Amino acid sequence: MNQLFNKLNPSGNRIETLQRLLLVNVLLFLLIRITFAVSSLFNHPLLSFDDVSYWLAVPSNIGSLMHRPWTLMTYMFYHWDFFHLLFNMLWLYWMGSIMVEYLGSKKLFGVYILGGLFGALAYLISFNLFPYFHETVNQSYALGASASILAITVATATLLPNYTIALLFLGNIPLKWIAIVSVLLDLISVTGENAGGHIAHLGGALFGFLYIRLLQNGTNLTSWIEKVNWSRNRSASSMKVAHRGQNNDENFNMSKKAVQEKMDEILDKINKSGYGSLSQVEKDFLFKMSKDDK
Repeated sequence: MNQLFNKLNPSGNRIETLQRLLLVNVLLFLLIRITFAVSSLFNHPLLSFDDVSYWLAVPSNIGSLMHRPWTLMTYMFYHWDFFHLLFNMLWLYWMGSIMVEYLGSKKLFGVYILGGLFGALAYLISFNLFPYFHETVNQSYALGASASILAITVATATLLPNYTIALLFLGNIPLKWIAIVSVLLDLISVTGENAGGHIAHLGGALFGFLYIRLLQNGTNLTSWIEKVNWSRNRSASSMKVAHRGQNNDENFNMSKKAVQEKMDEILDKINKSGYGSLSQVEKDFLFKMSKDDK
């Protein structure tokens, strides 16, 4: 996969996590749909919706899931309809860009993955718990990145509730209202035509909210997944090894604490007065921190 990304990026500039998430979703969609379209011309369609969904979408039936556990991961990258993909990728780009600016790419990746897993868990529990879904539990499956994206949206809105986004015909809207309306629309649709999708969205939203609340209290739920390195592989010769003594360790921990305190102070200021209230120095500090976390 890294070789493919490098071919798509011949200039040698590093492709960041947000761009890679977008690429994986788009490339998987193109692979499936082009294969299906071309093979259908010969009356032997390959990778039909049912075929692909069987292998990539997460089923609500627990027995089926036990035979295809990888679908808990693959479903959040799999889209069949073009407009489903388009709107999801636009929201991922908009919300993901804000999260990267304030928290960095590693946390974006962690929230995307764990938000999607929470969404799948909410979907599975609901379809196997509530009598309303008993007739469809053996035929239903979920697909798409919406749960992951709503996790990112709600996480960003929880961190920066007064951050405004300019919406056509509506003007500047604080993130908190975008998140609240999105959650309410999903909540009133849990018995609708796409009930499983809306329930998965709510699971992702719940994770996004809990993630930021716990992060603000010093607990990072994505710390283990942030160790995954999506950046270009480095050769062993280019890696540097630093040796620190006890005194250096103490200085390092003190410096880290000071940086975290400054970050908390800036985020509190954004929550109270908005991003525009920051000085240029504070904006530069946020930008530097987000780059260092990639």
